[in-house]
Amino acid sequence: DLGKARLVRPPERFLARLVTRGDEKLRSLITGRGRPGLNYKRYVARYNSGIKTLPITAPETDRRYWLEMHPAYAAQRGLHQGDPVRITSHHGTVIANVSLNDHVPHEFPFLDFVPGEANRLTDYLDADRFTNQSLIKRTPIRVELLTPQERALWMAPDRETLCQVVALLAEHYRGVYPTAEEETRFARGEEGAPDWLPLTRLQQPQTVSEQQLAINVGAFAAFLQRIADDTIMNNAKTVHGPVYGAETGQNNVHGTYRQAAAQLMQGFTAQERDQFLTILLPLLKKLDYDALMLPILSDLIGPIPLRCADGTVTQANLHDAHQSAVIELKEEVVAVQLFMAMKHGLELLYGKGVPVPQEEIAVISGIRIPCAADIPAYYMGISPAHMEATRLIHCAQLGAYAITVVDRKSNRAVKIETTTGILPRDRELLRLR
Repeated sequence: DLGKARLVRPPERFLARLVTRGDEKLRSLITGRGRPGLNYKRYVARYNSGIKTLPITAPETDRRYWLEMHPAYAAQRGLHQGDPVRITSHHGTVIANVSLNDHVPHEFPFLDFVPGEANRLTDYLDADRFTNQSLIKRTPIRVELLTPQERALWMAPDRETLCQVVALLAEHYRGVYPTAEEETRFARGEEGAPDWLPLTRLQQPQTVSEQQLAINVGAFAAFLQRIADDTIMNNAKTVHGPVYGAETGQNNVHGTYRQAAAQLMQGFTAQERDQFLTILLPLLKKLDYDALMLPILSDLIGPIPLRCADGTVTQANLHDAHQSAVIELKEEVVAVQLFMAMKHGLELLYGKGVPVPQEEIAVISGIRIPCAADIPAYYMGISPAHMEATRLIHCAQLGAYAITVVDRKSNRAVKIETTTGILPRDRELLRLR
């Protein structure tokens, strides 16, 4: 009837989760705009397209992410102003700094959702079935001080800590998926495939081994979040904070963390690189950091110097090459392979770290997908449509499923065979399309 509201009972599974506490450390996270009672009208970002034109009024130098907590509850938990803490939910892990704030309820921590990290804690698929609104106001979380491993990787990309964390996670991953077939079933999300790192165990570890696993995942998440912060600020062309102050000891120079992490990753041994790449993609997906795949791979691989016709030297990198290519779905993996093949071939021809003269190289690409011409064209500084026999040939019959890099001045060439895993009639690619 008109004028009467209709009350609808939530799904049983949702009600069961609300009444099941199970852990005294669990608290309900509230998210919203701004910081209650503290600079609530000062924004470092805007939430949606409808208000993007409004001013950014907060100081851009302070990039700390604040968790607002009532002083009495923080004291009860042994937390102080500025302490970096780990926030873990059923969906992900985030690190933030404690802000003592008596404007928030006693046992209900509050996060500003505008900076975006809150989205790693809330499950956007777990939405209200009537409004399709994500359940962002009542997320069960645990708030804890950082472990020594997390703190070490939060302060700086510490090599010893990162390698230990990666080795333990890779060993666990291989224990869960001892064969390639089992790993493939997990990667494809097939029904019945064991789930690596169920987030409920990370939030509420029951055994010593689960606690150790949660510590290592938290440490890797700290590494990812610091790289993500540098990457976001670099893309925004603004000055990086975080002005974390003496209580955290973090550097306030933009890009410092990511630059140091890149040097660390490029210095991996073959075994360390294999372990890192084994867990990288599964963890990026599990922790909701998919957008970091290309930046991290680009930093891991490193750039290659190119000398342009006017004599200037630029640095070609995987991320920019990937962005320049016209690719779809599975082809992005091939773009990574082709960049690596080209880089390897050029380093064999000219030497590692030696600027490559763009005008002197030519390429024969024998890979049967469009981006197999886009990536070589990026290296040569030309359009993919600029195909002439003296510079770029894209032909499977001539290329024989390989990339051939030619030094036209010295008449030397290097052929790099490439197994792409994508065939002209690839059923999986067709299904994805």
